Amino acid sequence: MTLGKTDPYWKNPRVPAIFNNLIAWKCGHNGAITERTGHVIFNNFKIADSGIAGIEFSVIEDIVDGYAKVTGGIVIGNTGFNDINGTTSNRTTWGFIGPRTEGMTVTGTSFYNFDF
Repeated sequence: MTLGKTDPYWKNPRVPAIFNNLIAWKCGHNGAITERTGHVIFNNFKIADSGIAGIEFSVIEDIVDGYAKVTGGIVIGNTGFNDINGTTSNRTTWGFIGPRTEGMTVTGTSFYNFDF
């Protein structure tokens, strides 16, 4: 059995889904999240004061290493602008939650103010 007979699209090039320049602040859950991810690139995201995580990738599916990635950007845990009546209502607990599978790349991303 040849690969062409089992998957008629095996010669097609991968087409990335590229998300550029997202700005997310005070998100109740995550600034950016993907569930079942293929060739997806989060590029130059700026995320601050999220409820749980700045960026989360849940599962990488059917893709080789390096195709699912986060490049550049910044994730800020606590900007200091989130205090309401002396409590911290929104602050990022995790900068990045990685996938439960392999094949993820994070490059050039900065993480600041995770002091808790």
